[in-house]
Amino acid sequence: MPKREGPFEIIDKKSPLVFKLRLPPQWKIHDTFHASLLLPHTENFLYGRHHERLPPDLDEGEETYEVEAIVNHKLIRNRFHYFVKWEGYLTSENTWEPPENLEKATNVLQRYKHLHRLP
Repeated sequence: MPKREGPFEIIDKKSPLVFKLRLPPQWKIHDTFHASLLLPHTENFLYGRHHERLPPDLDEGEETYEVEAIVNHKLIRNRFHYFVKWEGYLTSENTWEPPENLEKATNVLQRYKHLHRLP
């Protein structure tokens, strides 16, 4: 079975079988899909609401978010940036972050750098 993401809002019905979705801006993919690729969203109450966000932690009065994993990297202006999966958030809410935004996740960052042989 293919990997599924979502739920996403349908923002336009292009035809009876083609729909335009509101996708996260960091996704660089076409936002229009054939109906055969879409499934209706159903809530699974057995494990709770899977898309309910966890509140941020407070660290000295400042909101902080826990890094679940680093899933990719790229060079931007000769500096590595990391694609971060946040604890308690959907993968559709992953974000690209510079290393200074990952100061509270040094263990995760060091493991990722070691695994991918990054400096």
